[in-house]
Amino acid sequence: MSHESDSRTSLSSTSSRSDFQLSPVAFDIETSGFDDDAVTTVAGFGDKLGESLVLTTTGREDIDRKLLIRTLDEHSSGTVQLDIAATERGLLDTVALVATE
Repeated sequence: MSHESDSRTSLSSTSSRSDFQLSPVAFDIETSGFDDDAVTTVAGFGDKLGESLVLTTTGREDIDRKLLIRTLDEHSSGTVQLDIAATERGLLDTVALVATE
């Protein structure tokens, strides 16, 4: 137990409080409904630097990525990152990567 206490003391004496400040990140998801078979269709993150959006095409191949980015840029005050996934699983995997970056 005293070793645990020593570790905490050591950590707090070498780190300042400002090292642990977090910036808020807004997060939103859209789904295809509320039924058991509903899927996540869009997930988005926003902070002071811009937005990161992840959407699923669920099999559609006629997605105009450049048009989407241009349109999103018109409504953003920062950088826009757009990731497109073919499936809900791909969307969720991408969200996990974006959230941990």
